[in-house]
Amino acid sequence: NLGEKTFERYKQLVDVNINPRLGVIQLCKLQPVQLAEFYTWSCTEGNRRTGKGLSPQTVLHIHRLLSKALKQAVMWQLRPTNPANAVQAPRPVRKEVKPVEEDRSALLLETADNTALFLPILTGLCTGMRRGEILGLRWSDIDFENARLTVNQALGQTRQGGLKFKPTKNKKSHRTIKLPECLIAALIEHRASQDKIRKLFGPDYPKFDLMIPLEDGTPWPPDEFT
Repeated sequence: NLGEKTFERYKQLVDVNINPRLGVIQLCKLQPVQLAEFYTWSCTEGNRRTGKGLSPQTVLHIHRLLSKALKQAVMWQLRPTNPANAVQAPRPVRKEVKPVEEDRSALLLETADNTALFLPILTGLCTGMRRGEILGLRWSDIDFENARLTVNQALGQTRQGGLKFKPTKNKKSHRTIKLPECLIAALIEHRASQDKIRKLFGPDYPKFDLMIPLEDGTPWPPDEFT
């Protein structure tokens, strides 16, 4: 029942982090102390690439994944108890999200001017939208008359599944955002430029209706965008 990106992340945690250390232990013999030692090791030297510790947030993700898996093992009567319930995972420090300062926003936009990155950067600064949401925006999501947009979908990318449009992450993610005049003006100018390209392609131009696609009208892969 998982989204493709979530499944890919879980599989990575299992293959890279969990199995190399815990995979040799029989399920019925796994003890809380072994999980506690595993979390400590993960925090100090669990990054196989650098030899340093994983972030507390990553170790917390590992703990939650293990806890879910072991809960399922109890439900299937493969174990009498869930050992993860007796172990406390590290608690990451919640960092305050700080918006980009005005002068640095101006410098960023000035640097990106006359490039394909200008409009998505301006959209991000004006709306706070996620990367996949910006790349999944369609012209039909824009209400020019009332100067607002509605976030209806996002563009996701996985290694096996490739590109796929998906609904917003949750009910809170499905939202309407008021747009400032500077973004409305940029969108009108961008749509005029895109219409010229669309006419050049004729019927071959993809019918995704995307606001920020690649030049040929196809979806802009999020990883390439980054």
